[in-house]
Amino acid sequence: MTVASVPDSIMLRLRSDTRAHHDAAENTLFQRRLMAGSLPLDRYVESLAQLLPVHRALDAQLRRAAEHAPVAAVVRERHYQEPYLLEDLAWFQRDPDRIEASPAARDMVASIERAAAGNPLAILGFHYVIEGSKNGGKILAERVRAAYDLPPGRGTRYLDPYGDSQRPWWAEFRAAMDGLKLTPDQAAAILSAARACFDGITRLYQSLLPDEPVA
Repeated sequence: MTVASVPDSIMLRLRSDTRAHHDAAENTLFQRRLMAGSLPLDRYVESLAQLLPVHRALDAQLRRAAEHAPVAAVVRERHYQEPYLLEDLAWFQRDPDRIEASPAARDMVASIERAAAGNPLAILGFHYVIEGSKNGGKILAERVRAAYDLPPGRGTRYLDPYGDSQRPWWAEFRAAMDGLKLTPDQAAAILSAARACFDGITRLYQSLLPDEPVA
């Protein structure tokens, strides 16, 4: 007996299913001030530092999951984000060996490891969130460079790692994801992981710059 595959686009489902979680991350005070160019530089640099352990964990799980054919069909070497973060941290003279992961960063690492342990394909939910973030990364990188007077390509590689290739590479990623033959359980695991990723990012941003209380 063949398990029925999910008939509709996993990318469309990811977009609709995670919309509220995506919006929550975008509406944090941290993200709003970063976009407005009013975030203190030390908070921006600390965000890169705290994302390093997160991406080390995610990169490791992606490499492990890529031993499975469905994940291997999606993941490319350029998708591993640790090198981009290390490049940015080096620009800001932040020693990666002296970074202590915050509770929020440790929670994200644990979330990544739980998802991967439950279903190897679940890691694609985290991967979707990170790759999707690069779509707005070019605009955000421009604002960050203007805010902190950074030269092109310095200190913003993580935000905009793909340059002019972003659009075609995102199209390639979308096609690869939609080309997967997923069972309902696999699709559900990916959707759950994507929600967890957005929620983890929200908590990480809030730990870096707490949201102002509503009057």
